[in-house]
This record gives sequence, C-alpha cells and structure tokens, in this order.
Amino acid sequence: MGKVACFADHAVVPEAGCISAPVGLDFPQMALIGCSVTTGVGAALFNAGVQPGDSVAVIGCGGVGLNVLQGARIAGATTIVSAAVTTAPRAPGRTCRGSPTGTAADCSTSTAS
Repeated sequence: MGKVACFADHAVVPEAGCISAPVGLDFPQMALIGCSVTTGVGAALFNAGVQPGDSVAVIGCGGVGLNVLQGARIAGATTIVSAAVTTAPRAPGRTCRGSPTGTAADCSTSTAS
C-alpha cells in the first residue's frame, strides 16, 4: 500500500493501511515507527533491493538514514558506510557501526529504538 499521506488531525484510509498500536506507545513514538522506520527499512529492502553480500552507502544519518542502515543490516549487506554533513547525527550511527570503517557484522538490529 502506498500513496497515503497527510498533515491533518484526522484521515480516512483503507483498512489495509491501519494497524493497532500497543497502549504504551505515545504519538511521537508511533510517528517515528510509522515514518522513519518504515521509510528507511523499506528503502533498503524494497527500493534499493539490498541483497546478502552487498555493499551499501547511506548519505545522511537522521531518522530515515539510521533506519536505512538497519534495513541494510537486515538484508545481509556485508559493508555499510554512512556519511553525514555534521557530526551530531553520526553519533547514533556509530552505535550501529554504520561508519566508514564499520561492517554489517558489527551492527546489531537490537540498537533500533
């Protein structure tokens, strides 16, 4: 499913586009999962089609970029290189070892929050 987006308080969407969220999640957490996680992981798995053994370069280490790193790791990429314009967003990327010297073997999917 795609092409459903809005900046409104309410939206009418197909039932297939809805999932129930755990009671403990607040709206900012749901927004993060519903946007940057699905966009980043989906970009690596479906748009880029990362395959086991591939090398991946990710430009930008914000919310979406960090999740592209996770998607590349899930897909089995062996070398994952990340680059950011500033050093601030790279700190979380280093946790995942998605730096120019890191490899997918160093990256644990458990670091995604």
